[in-house]
Amino acid sequence: MALFLKFEDMVTTGRGNDGLVLGGRPVSDAELGKLLGQHEKTIGKHRRRLKNKGYIELKRTPIGYSITVKKSKKVVWRQWSQNAPSREQNAPSREPFGSALETDRLPAGAKSLHPDQTVSVHKQDKAASQPANDVWIFLKIAPCGPPQFQRLLENRWASRTGERSSILIGETIDRWVAATGDKPHQAGQLFQALHQLRDQEKRASSPLKIHVLTPEEIPA
Repeated sequence: MALFLKFEDMVTTGRGNDGLVLGGRPVSDAELGKLLGQHEKTIGKHRRRLKNKGYIELKRTPIGYSITVKKSKKVVWRQWSQNAPSREQNAPSREPFGSALETDRLPAGAKSLHPDQTVSVHKQDKAASQPANDVWIFLKIAPCGPPQFQRLLENRWASRTGERSSILIGETIDRWVAATGDKPHQAGQLFQALHQLRDQEKRASSPLKIHVLTPEEIPA
């Protein structure tokens, strides 16, 4: 919904995981109507619908409404971005790949994989055990696309059972297209990240090239 996306875009400060539109400054339906090119009565109808469905909270004032976006993706992403350096600094040191400790951590059947493939398995297992919003962290992009599509992707990511990340994301897009008749709008970053992810998985799953010595190359 265009109004909800506009509210997300207008979030400037956060309170927990919630975002305050324009820092809590009251906004009138007429002002929002001018921004979106819609009549203020239409804005009011959509605003009430968003409130009734729990997407936003409203505080009425003499000059408009102070609007809070519940579980704002913009706030969650900003918090993660700010905390990312400290998480990396505090992360425990890891032994080099191939050590006994690292090999013991691998899932069954992973010991015979090429190193690049094994690293890919680690990334997938780690992503599968993390919260739903970590799909965006895994892809290293900000949440994008319609809010309903974001929730669909996050819910499927949280309940994934080990399939490739690119397959899960691609199937989610296919489900959205089948339900709405169109690809998710404003999701250019997601499509670009999915393309890069498929390339990475393809490289990781490529078999090793083995050179067979010819008789001339064999030392006497």
